[in-house]
Amino acid sequence: MGRGTDNNLYLNHSSVSKIHAALKMDNLGTLLVADTGSTNGTHINGVRILMVRARPIADGDVVAFGEVEVRFRRFDS
Repeated sequence: MGRGTDNNLYLNHSSVSKIHAALKMDNLGTLLVADTGSTNGTHINGVRILMVRARPIADGDVVAFGEVEVRFRRFDS
C-alpha cells in the first residue's frame, strides 16, 4: 500500500511513500503489516516498526502510515 496509484490500497497523502507498507493475512487470520522502506515510517500505536519485519495488528490498533492514521477493527461475519 502507498501513494502510488498502482497499489492495491492507495493513500493519497504527501507523507505516504509510493510503496509505503505491505499488509497480509497469515494462516491463522491475523493481519500483519510490514514497512517497505518508507521515508516517514509505519507505526503501530505510536511505536515505529522496523523495516521489512511483519508485525501483527490487533483489533483497535492505530496504524500510522506517515501522517495518515488508521484504526483497524475486526468484524467477524
